[in-house]
Amino acid sequence: MAKMTLLEIVQSIASDMDSDYVNDIGESVEAEQLANIVKQSYFYLINNVLELPEHQEILTLTALGDTNHPTWFLIPDNVKRIDLIRYNTATLDEPDLRYEDVEWMEPLTFQWRVNQRTESDDNVVAYSDFNAGKLLIQNDKKPQWWTTFDDKYVIMDSYDSSTDATLQSSKLFCYGIKEPTWTLSNSFVPDLDAEFFPLLLNEAKAQAFIDLKQVSNTKAEQRARKQATSIHNKMHKHPENYHAKQPNYGRK
Repeated sequence: MAKMTLLEIVQSIASDMDSDYVNDIGESVEAEQLANIVKQSYFYLINNVLELPEHQEILTLTALGDTNHPTWFLIPDNVKRIDLIRYNTATLDEPDLRYEDVEWMEPLTFQWRVNQRTESDDNVVAYSDFNAGKLLIQNDKKPQWWTTFDDKYVIMDSYDSSTDATLQSSKLFCYGIKEPTWTLSNSFVPDLDAEFFPLLLNEAKAQAFIDLKQVSNTKAEQRARKQATSIHNKMHKHPENYHAKQPNYGRK
């Protein structure tokens, strides 16, 4: 199946429901309801069934620029997963660009590890996190680990205060998955590969029959289950393309 516009999906579902044909999503209340069901089905699929490489992209995290939180970055609301963080560790003495990996660490391990430091040491400062209490951050070395306690902030274990007073967004390279945008328009094409459109169509169709007709569409439900199973089998055969390496925030 080729990719479909939102209007074409609505028209296909309306036809199977023996509903009036529409040339515009805004032409009837039912067409608007169908468009909303397609949206709900789409986000259900990408959040619970599909883990799509095409949704991976470079992410922008916002450094707080706060000397009370020198290694904290704000995670945008539309970020679902962070796969990779690198930081430019160039210094004033060695200014050449040099990105190095900052490794993910489980929150409890991170909290335990950084708090093994000695607070009275000259290169260690105690900072209060928004949720995790006191953390001992080292101020004379490049960041080595990162974590998040609340899916809102990325926290790194250290920074080099001789180079910058706080870690900088401009020196961060971050890669992961963002939740795609949705546009309620006739010509909008959901961000999916063509092979996934039958699953979206059948998932939305099955839901539309239940929501608007109060009856089930057994054929659409069977097809959606079969297509979802087939996709999961492909994911299992090629795990390197789909498996999460970092926390999945599951945001809606």
